[in-house]
Amino acid sequence: MATPYEYLRDLQGKPERLVAGVMSGTSIDGIDVALVVVRGYGAATEWTLEGKGVYTFPEDVRALLRKNAIPETSSVEEISALHAVLGRLYADAVLRCVEASGLRTEELDLAGIHGQTLFHHPDATMLGEHSVRFTFQIGSGAEAAHRLGVPVIVDFRSSDVAAGGQGAPLVPYVDALLFRSDERNRVLVNIGGIANLTILASGSSIQDVVAYDAGPGNCLVDAMMRRFFGKPFDDGGMTAARGTVVEGLLHRMHEHPFFRQRPPKSTGTDVFGESFLDRILDFPEARKWSPEDLVATATYFTAEIIARAVLEYDLPECEVLIGGGGTRNKTLMDHLADLLPGMDVSSLSVVIDPDIKEAFCFAVLANEWLFGQPANIPNVTGARRPALLGACYFPL
Repeated sequence: MATPYEYLRDLQGKPERLVAGVMSGTSIDGIDVALVVVRGYGAATEWTLEGKGVYTFPEDVRALLRKNAIPETSSVEEISALHAVLGRLYADAVLRCVEASGLRTEELDLAGIHGQTLFHHPDATMLGEHSVRFTFQIGSGAEAAHRLGVPVIVDFRSSDVAAGGQGAPLVPYVDALLFRSDERNRVLVNIGGIANLTILASGSSIQDVVAYDAGPGNCLVDAMMRRFFGKPFDDGGMTAARGTVVEGLLHRMHEHPFFRQRPPKSTGTDVFGESFLDRILDFPEARKWSPEDLVATATYFTAEIIARAVLEYDLPECEVLIGGGGTRNKTLMDHLADLLPGMDVSSLSVVIDPDIKEAFCFAVLANEWLFGQPANIPNVTGARRPALLGACYFPL
């Protein structure tokens, strides 16, 4: 039986590795898988996408995840069970993707699994005599490694948090590695549950990158759709298209203190999901408007916070590439195009399928772990120093 050292030595010695990246976002809509052949590491990284897939959560698991993402309704027993079940579901999604892509299971070398964020608290909090920050992703790396038969990298955020960082965003490292240009200003926007962006000024180095969470992505609209219509999301933005944007309410939403913070900063659905919706519904400006109007206002709000963040950097001839589930919301995308005049706004699909972009990033981050490459950007996360991201489980 190979030792952990032998596993890693042999993987490093291969000219290329087939790495699975797995992501399930704060929208809790399913599991994204990217199968990536990676050559080299760091600035020498080259890649080829070999397969991709998006797999829905079983409805009972989805319901339990939503319940346990809220402290008041969470259960230690349920969280522990979800941790084990998710490890299996992630591994099974990888195996399904491998088969659907015409590959063989034996060809897989490594997996990077982000896990499901249940709670993200990046600001320092006193517990007894200790000042701590914390972020919590579940999904058993041990379950996944034994099911896949390869080493699995998990818990990507904790090392950055331990170094004093926000633990987010992490994707900008891969954005900078693969998408920066000496000729073109680029902004990469990901609209998942939370909207985050990466500013890549032409000719910039990785350490020059500016990136942070802008605020709610899909999570506020999703919360409204569940509350008012019993649906998980606004399909194509059709509900928002039927409503009217309420200017007075929009102004009140922008008063949230998160928008006065300067980067580095990060946030989560615990801030801008159900609890923020409850806060909005307490505003007098919200009480006389229809659910369609509220969804329309939340959709425009999401577009506006993203656009304001992009415009703040005054980048000429800027290319704005948008990924994440928000790209399927036509109303949201139309708002962004209107709010960013003169910029080349398009889906990230011109480079990579936006549905699996974050999964792709965690495949690359797993490869960076393999070669001992710190993959946080202290300028972005606020960490005191570079940190090796992730912990490894072996199928031993």
